[in-house]
Amino acid sequence: SIMHFASAFAPSVRSISGRSSILPKFTRAYTSSSKSTAQSEVVLKAHDPSKSYDVIIIGGGHAGSEAATASARTGARTLLLTQKVSTLGELSCNPSIGGIGKGHLVREIDALNGVMGDVADASGIHFRMLNRRKGPAVRGPRAQMDRDLYKDNMQHLLLNGDWMGMENLSVLEASAEDLLLDEGEGIETLTPFSEPGSDDDLSSSSNSGEASRLEKAKASSSAKATADDRRARIRGVVAIDSATNERIEIESSTVVLTTGTFLRGVLMIGHERYSGGRHLRDSEEVEPPS
Repeated sequence: SIMHFASAFAPSVRSISGRSSILPKFTRAYTSSSKSTAQSEVVLKAHDPSKSYDVIIIGGGHAGSEAATASARTGARTLLLTQKVSTLGELSCNPSIGGIGKGHLVREIDALNGVMGDVADASGIHFRMLNRRKGPAVRGPRAQMDRDLYKDNMQHLLLNGDWMGMENLSVLEASAEDLLLDEGEGIETLTPFSEPGSDDDLSSSSNSGEASRLEKAKASSSAKATADDRRARIRGVVAIDSATNERIEIESSTVVLTTGTFLRGVLMIGHERYSGGRHLRDSEEVEPPS
């Protein structure tokens, strides 16, 4: 048996969430010579240009994986766009889940039926409760992962669409380049037309100092567009298919951006600098920046 990092909060609980794992098919047995479970069992289907989706998730990191699984399990037709399917679930060079601050975050994700905690339970090699001698408020559950096993387990969850609601999830290896928008009169938007620090706000303020602060905030606001400029609604995503290098347009009424830490990423080794997200293991290649 394995000590999971919920046990310090509830000694009778054997897993992070206290419920049965959502990963009944996973095994902790792993050898470095074995192939990726997900990659050996799953072949990605060609994208159907005529198909539209309820939700498109851009990015296949931690946030993208959670967004994709949450969306798919609600019954929404969901597409996960990622530049490399082989790096879904890839951890950093320090493959830990949790910690003093993020341990609480993982528990919160788990309480909302997220997948990170369960995949960590299935992939961990060392579990520890930090600050155990102190009060519960500052304790931090942390687990060290087997990087290959974590990646395999996450890919197995995302790419095997026959269980846990993942039949609603499609994965496309492509690079998102732009957003498709419907613009014009009569299009409703969730963006409020009134500016922070509008004239109504200023006139209702009895404090002249507060009025001055609001006026400066209004002047420096990046959201100065008029109501006419804001009449736009998301219609989909423009992407470059990694397999064919063709430009494709994918329609959806909802787009979730989970670009992670690779935005305009720059790798620096000594005096050498070049664009990239991170180096791929056992290779000279790098993951492209977002």
